Amino acid sequence: MTTFLPADSAAALAERLGAVRVPAAPSTAASLAAFAAALHFPDYFGGNLDALLDCLRDRPATAPPLWWCDVARLRDADPSGYRAILRVFTDWQAERPAAGRTEVYVSDTGT
Repeated sequence: MTTFLPADSAAALAERLGAVRVPAAPSTAASLAAFAAALHFPDYFGGNLDALLDCLRDRPATAPPLWWCDVARLRDADPSGYRAILRVFTDWQAERPAAGRTEVYVSDTGT
């Protein structure tokens, strides 16, 4: 499940849960690179939405949730890219055995 958080509560919740902070960027490509860096994707990560889904599938069910923050940067600059990444989260979570558990927290800011 993806949960959208108000900016004032996102940081505290993410810290309490040990969420991995992934800052959005003003382009889809840069946002995908941020996921690759934060989640230590392998060198062969293709830098596209299919590759993001593949790498998310490889995360163990016990891995901490993700905190995708500063999403206003991408949403404002590239709305279709923002929606595409959200669709990847939806597809990934639909496949997960831990369905119903929040896997991704999303907030407009990262502070």
